[in-house]
Amino acid sequence: YRIKERISAAYVKANYATGPWRGDFGVRLVRTRQSSTANQDLAGNGSYSPVTVSRTYTDALPSLNAIYEIRKDLLLRGAVARVMARNTYSDLSASTEVSGTTNAATAGNPLLKPEQARNLEVGVRHRISARQSVAVTAFDNNITDLVAFAYLPTDADPYAGHNENIGRARIRGIEASWDYASDAWTGHAEVSRQDPLNRDDGSRLLRRSRLSAAASLSRRFGTQDAGVDVLASDARSDYGYPSNIRLGGYMLVNASWRTPLIGGLKLQIRVENLFDKRYEYASGYNTMRRAVSAALRYSFL
Repeated sequence: YRIKERISAAYVKANYATGPWRGDFGVRLVRTRQSSTANQDLAGNGSYSPVTVSRTYTDALPSLNAIYEIRKDLLLRGAVARVMARNTYSDLSASTEVSGTTNAATAGNPLLKPEQARNLEVGVRHRISARQSVAVTAFDNNITDLVAFAYLPTDADPYAGHNENIGRARIRGIEASWDYASDAWTGHAEVSRQDPLNRDDGSRLLRRSRLSAAASLSRRFGTQDAGVDVLASDARSDYGYPSNIRLGGYMLVNASWRTPLIGGLKLQIRVENLFDKRYEYASGYNTMRRAVSAALRYSFL
């Protein structure tokens, strides 16, 4: 398949500060021109020919951020914004892909619209000391044109389907976090509880957990530093036929180490999924097992 996408954008932003208030507001205008071409068998007789689907659309994305200083160490924060998430080229293709794991056929959908959401956040941040702070944030995200997998079963393949815009969804929740920073140590921890709801039928959104947590800790050793981070997620439901299935929760541990070499050259080594955990984001699709990567970075400053 072949996809062409041309994106033109313009934005304006302004900062403000008056008394205990400060923040910013603005708007971004985005125009998208898109075409998707792939060979399709429209007659069903094994004769394929190229088919092109084209569309153009424009989106306005305003935002407002505000901070109210209750005390020097206590801030009240709020934000409201309209955002969008673009679809992958694979999702927008007019072709059909077959999973090597499940043998299920998944068709692209060139008529997919980008997901859009109105995000609202209200929170408070308290600086406990010069090194520590805590924050609690409540959020309410209303999503339109949510992209989800829809089954289009056939006699040959009961798992066939494609992604489509299912309509409206709402994700409400609360997040608590802690941050620490000293000359040698840096730490962060957060936990989130959310309620992902399909507003069209009242069901829980699939592939989205209700409870998640993350933590990271790093330590400097002279010119070197090492760190570890942990991500945990509880169980969630996924698409299944004839009924949905349950995906178990998981916890991932990653580790990293960085050291200078010569001049501005640095070596960074990172181990993803340190304990080689088996887990799935989507049923039938394997995720990365343990992986080691090395990178060289050079700074000219």
